[in-house]
Amino acid sequence: MIFSTIIRSYKSYSRFSYVPISNGNLFTAFVGENGIGKSSIIEALDTYFNKTQGDWNFNHAVHAKGVQSREPVICPIFLINRKKVRSNTNVYKYLDIISDITWQLEYDDFNSAQHKISKEFCIHRDRFLVEKPNAHQEFFLVPLGLRVESLRPKNITKTMGIFDSISDYKERAEENNFSLKDILDELTTFISSLYTFIYIPSDINFEEYTKIESKTIQSLMGKTVDDLIKDSFDSAFISDINKNLDAFIKEISEKLEKYEYKKPGKKQTLFNSSHLTSKIIETYFESKILNLKTSNDLTPISNCSSGEKRMALIDLSKAFLQSTSKDAHQEVILAIDEPEISLHTSTCFDQFEKLRDISENGVQTLLTTHWYGFMPIISEGSAIYVAERESEKICSMIDLRCFKDELKRLKASSRGELPKEIELKSNNDLVQSIVASITSKDCNWVICEGSSDKIYLSKYINRKSTYILPIGKSSNVKKLYRYLYLALSEEQQSIKGKVYMLLDTDAAFERFDKGGTLKNIEIKRLQNNLNDRKTTLLNTTDNNYNPPTEIEDSLVPQPFLDALDFFYHNGYAEHVDRLKKSMELIYPESSSGIAFDLRDSEKRELNNFFDLPGMKIKFALKYCEFANADEPPEWIQEILKFLSK
Repeated sequence: MIFSTIIRSYKSYSRFSYVPISNGNLFTAFVGENGIGKSSIIEALDTYFNKTQGDWNFNHAVHAKGVQSREPVICPIFLINRKKVRSNTNVYKYLDIISDITWQLEYDDFNSAQHKISKEFCIHRDRFLVEKPNAHQEFFLVPLGLRVESLRPKNITKTMGIFDSISDYKERAEENNFSLKDILDELTTFISSLYTFIYIPSDINFEEYTKIESKTIQSLMGKTVDDLIKDSFDSAFISDINKNLDAFIKEISEKLEKYEYKKPGKKQTLFNSSHLTSKIIETYFESKILNLKTSNDLTPISNCSSGEKRMALIDLSKAFLQSTSKDAHQEVILAIDEPEISLHTSTCFDQFEKLRDISENGVQTLLTTHWYGFMPIISEGSAIYVAERESEKICSMIDLRCFKDELKRLKASSRGELPKEIELKSNNDLVQSIVASITSKDCNWVICEGSSDKIYLSKYINRKSTYILPIGKSSNVKKLYRYLYLALSEEQQSIKGKVYMLLDTDAAFERFDKGGTLKNIEIKRLQNNLNDRKTTLLNTTDNNYNPPTEIEDSLVPQPFLDALDFFYHNGYAEHVDRLKKSMELIYPESSSGIAFDLRDSEKRELNNFFDLPGMKIKFALKYCEFANADEPPEWIQEILKFLSK
């Protein structure tokens, strides 16, 4: 897959810019204001894969000053599974040399002028290593790009972008009796054989793009019509045709005496398989166009609406790509510019579900979009927020597993410069996304507060067409209920799906009056009941708010204890030492917040443990390793029952 890319002097990217693309998952959406350079990123990648010697869309400064001031560079950084390459080949050795160095680099190993870009790369790489500590053993990490050194004549050379300044690459290659130039040349050939990059821009000729014999459709199918036809005949068939035609020409020439049919020059053209296949394709497919089936009729794609055409492209992509094997040697990268163009909100939801399915089928999927309703739909992937600050491009990665938390982080890191419109638009599109999904089809949603809540809930609620969405603090959950109430209070008969909204009971308790009820939409509050030692789901108007209850207080006690024991023996003993020594499972049928009958001092120690940076997420993941998905807590069984009504 493409892990990231470095761009310079391409369209609006005048200086070196680092663009993170993947966090190890196969779905990436580029978001940001109009004209900021989202499409330029995938156009640059299309140039790299498909238009190497073609026209590069240079930054305006190149046309004014030439390439010498800032040579245009497109340098993807690839993450390649080691299993994809035979270990006894030179290519494997080359990848190993380059990758070993790339995994270990620190930002200050680069030239000082490149520290901003190198730091962004190292942060991105190290964040990935936190998720996959053994990634360097599983994957090659290889920068391999192109640089335009002159325009007349056009001279395009291999480059590693900012990594060219690292002398270790050349030295390591020479230690192994290789030339770095030869390594880059051979790896470029390898990359072109490993990947097929399919780019669908926003402005295209739909009829031409959807023809079976078009390059795009054949790439999606993973086979060419040309090869299909050639498989229908053997070389002897072509040889016989040439022999017969040669004999025919000779016979005519003998009759003409003074004249002869012959091509000028010594070398005479022979009929070959390509001549035959091109004529068959022209004759057979010329009149065959894509049609949309509607009832008992067919509508040519050229007569469909813009929205229907856009949907057809995604439908074709999904159908063809899902029929190809995930284990195929050549990997497909699908890049689409604004797949939501001309679509109604409800159709946008369907469109992005299809794109999610494509990525889950093993196809790296890149897209640009202005519709942020996709964020709650895609749980495994990333969004790249593209902005500009002081004439420099800033590309920030948003983990879609916890996009609300990520937006907060992005706002804090940009010192409040993150445009409020991304938050407002994401909230608006989120409501539209939920409304569209539960009115147009039978989708279900569980809305919770934190990212760790989602991890626990996902362990037990693993149902098709059910989305679990963390949106931050309780006020966000309440606000979303208000939005849904306003949107659906007059349309309750159209609701097909269900929404369950879950709140913690905070120490600073605030009563919430729903203001009315909605069909198939419920909001409840987690509350431990000390009398019967159970976790219950209370109405938000209930005045019982003691003890404060979070999801960590409402879990199955044995896997909770097993997870705590793991952290005790793996670097966190000092944080839970006294607690672990005195902790005893007294009420095994109860919830984790009651089952151990902790004293107040022990509860404080446990809370301090959970307040450690990132601990709630780490603990949730470890708990889920020990928990049995078929034995959910009673309160989760109640949620499952609601979703199954």
